[in-house]
Amino acid sequence: MGAILGLLIVAEVVDVLEEILPGFEGTIGDYGDFDCEADCNALQDALDGVRTDEEVLIEILANRSNMQRQEIQANYESLYGESLYDRVQRKCHREKFRDCLKGLLLTPLQYDARCLHKAMRGIGSSDDDVICEILCARPNMYIEALKVVYEEKYEDNLMEKVASNTRSEYERFMLALLCAAREEGMDSIDEDAAQADAQELFDAGEERWLFTDEAVFTRICARRSWMQIKLINLHYHAIAGMSLEQGIDEEVDGDLRKAYKAVVRMAVDPARYFSRNCYKAMRGLGTDDDALQRALIFTSEWGLETIKGRYEEEHGNSLADDIDSECRGDYNDIMLAIVK
Repeated sequence: MGAILGLLIVAEVVDVLEEILPGFEGTIGDYGDFDCEADCNALQDALDGVRTDEEVLIEILANRSNMQRQEIQANYESLYGESLYDRVQRKCHREKFRDCLKGLLLTPLQYDARCLHKAMRGIGSSDDDVICEILCARPNMYIEALKVVYEEKYEDNLMEKVASNTRSEYERFMLALLCAAREEGMDSIDEDAAQADAQELFDAGEERWLFTDEAVFTRICARRSWMQIKLINLHYHAIAGMSLEQGIDEEVDGDLRKAYKAVVRMAVDPARYFSRNCYKAMRGLGTDDDALQRALIFTSEWGLETIKGRYEEEHGNSLADDIDSECRGDYNDIMLAIVK
């Protein structure tokens, strides 16, 4: 799949996200005085000397939309005979800063594909948190396109790769998400069906004497629209006296519990879902820089401005202040430039 076709799909996905998440705003948009060739020349100058000019790289790449960055890449290669991505890889030696630049230079589909590939190196040694984080928070059209991009880039079937790196009901849930059969649109909202699903979830967990029927949670969390799951959560609370997220906490263990909760969080409060991912990446000893980059880069054009506000409400500190306390040098500068 070509980069431009991939971007057109992502543009359509952004429209879907805006429908699901009305009022969400990003921190990066189209640059008003965009001059592609001037940007290419400035980037070449920044990368061509003995010392790389990181300030120029940040100024340009953190202030252009992904569509504009793809145009820069296409023109850069025609002007200088080398891909900008490869040149950044060769000339930028600080790993975290380089990885962030490379993430910005990929389309969202290419970036998610790379993250999934990195998470599943080898057989049975996957980073299940990464797989869950991506697949639980992407709409159908995006997941279908992601499967195509993954196979083109890595010559491997994404569903088969996930199946070989996951186990049991968690595997079945991830494969159900990859089938991209989640209901979408206003027609998916049904009050009576939400009440019935909430009762079925309660019966599969709280009311079951011995073992939770996880297949019920998998079916509902993988197939119902995010808007419908939000309604199911309200009915579940009325039945069980607790939120669906709390019910999952009591009835399900391990990575599967994280995955079900990720879908429910995305449905009930998507700003909290992404702000929590940012917080979790910086909590404790050491920062999970890959997770922090994924959260910022994916949401930068459609939701990060809104997510920043939710982050401060939840945690008392601004996202920018916490990043500033966790990151250093040019890497800190580019992360703050994305957050604005």
